[in-house]
Amino acid sequence: MLRTAKRVPAARRFVDSGSFYVPPCYPGGGQIFPDARIKDAGSGAVRLGELLRHGIAVLWSPGSGTGDGGINDFLSGTSPGLRLTVIEINTATTSPAAHPQHHLVDDVDGTLQRLLRPDGTPPGLVRAVLLRPDAYVAAVIDIPSGQLAAERVRSSLRETFLLTPSKG
Repeated sequence: MLRTAKRVPAARRFVDSGSFYVPPCYPGGGQIFPDARIKDAGSGAVRLGELLRHGIAVLWSPGSGTGDGGINDFLSGTSPGLRLTVIEINTATTSPAAHPQHHLVDDVDGTLQRLLRPDGTPPGLVRAVLLRPDAYVAAVIDIPSGQLAAERVRSSLRETFLLTPSKG
């Protein structure tokens, strides 16, 4: 049928491509996180994948009404020797963090926002997605408003990647 559809346009509606089509999914552990169009003024990156090649990455979505959602506390307690990239989507409520491991990115077509905050996500929920360098999701951490997001994410990093706590 594929051969016919290639030559006869009317036959294309009968093609069931099966596994050729992969629907977008909510990021869950063990799945590859889809690449997305971004704009990162600091590094010049235009694709999310460009920021994921240098070690562990944390996609951080603070939610509304949470200030920075604990991202500044998290970054200040992160070991400088850890190959870690923290990627935050630029929103109207974003508080800029001045840290070399922090990337504040523009979500060009809304893909990151749809993946990190699908319909029904409570607005005050802080969400962090831990990504391996190959873009596979290692963990998704949801932190209700009012909880200490920085420590929850730091703890999850240690447990997921078997890191030792930093001293000092």
